[in-house]
Amino acid sequence: MTREGDRGPTAPYSWRLRLSIGLVVLAGLAVLLGGGGTRPASRAVLGAFARLRTTERGVSRVWLAEAGALALLGRAALRRRSPQAAPPDAPPPRGAPDPVRARRSSRPPAPGDARELLALFALPRPDEAGGGSSPEAPAGGLPAASEPGDPAPAAGLSGERLPLIRLYGALAVEGSDGSGLGRRATRGLVAYLALRRGEASFDELLEALWPGEDAAKARPRLWKAKRHAQPLLRGALVRRGAGYALEATRVGIDVVEIERLSGAGAGLAALERAASLSTGAPLADLDYPWAESERRRLDAIRADVLARVSRERLRAGEARAALGAAEELVRHDPLNELGWRLAMEAEAVLGARQAVIDRYRLLDAELDRRLGLRPQSETRATYRRLLGQH
Repeated sequence: MTREGDRGPTAPYSWRLRLSIGLVVLAGLAVLLGGGGTRPASRAVLGAFARLRTTERGVSRVWLAEAGALALLGRAALRRRSPQAAPPDAPPPRGAPDPVRARRSSRPPAPGDARELLALFALPRPDEAGGGSSPEAPAGGLPAASEPGDPAPAAGLSGERLPLIRLYGALAVEGSDGSGLGRRATRGLVAYLALRRGEASFDELLEALWPGEDAAKARPRLWKAKRHAQPLLRGALVRRGAGYALEATRVGIDVVEIERLSGAGAGLAALERAASLSTGAPLADLDYPWAESERRRLDAIRADVLARVSRERLRAGEARAALGAAEELVRHDPLNELGWRLAMEAEAVLGARQAVIDRYRLLDAELDRRLGLRPQSETRATYRRLLGQH
């Protein structure tokens, strides 16, 4: 038996009407819980539901309103799941969600909680759905404040070798493909942090890499250099406060390893390993003003290692190997008379008296040509002593 309404029969639509109203109310509740700018719109949708009549025309309007409510729900879920990264020093955008409310919504929903209903409609994150990448920081700012949470490199977990920054020779990062080091700013950032051995503030880095330039214009370049350096260092480059640093447990640095190997009481094997790490002119492809003083410091470290290798080889009775280390020191720094003295010592042990004479004369001529000086008194005394032994 059919019952007549105001505008015609409605019995064939009673089940559909009830189902529609139930779904729409549930969707409207989810939209309301989604917060943000969709709340006024969701209220308007629910108000329209209340005014619908239980007629055939009303049922069609219910289905149409339901589609609109679900569209609003999807928009709210996307806004909630895809926040845009912003520079750490930028003010929060207008209309940003309340951080207190965000912390509350981040808690897992309790059974029966209204948020449990909302979770049924939530869309998956891009990275959960199939390898989507996280949004990058805007070109005008520094990286987002979440950078210290970058994943640790595989080295610390699986025993794989850590990346090694090579400052001797052209800058390189062993254990990586080297992509990104073709950019001057990336090389400068990696080298500066490796030499700094601690946190370098943003202002300090801007002045070191772009001296005298406007900080506002240089900041995007710093972020870009950091972005190119990060894959090379596999998580070792981290943000600390208002600056960057290299995590010592996540990356190796050749000069740090050289100093460790050549510490007080180091044996010949450790010294030879240190010498092998110090091949090549330090910071060869860097032209920053601060690189020159660092070059001299690294040169002095290398000269000390080579001299100690030569002495230890002489002490071990390996005169020919000692001569090789001394000659490498001479090639590295022709004006360092220590290398010449060690070479003469090794040649004297080998019984090459004439080689000792020729080497001293060559040194005398070289110093006179370059500096207008004679060999040091210690070098002259060594020469006379070695000739007096034969």
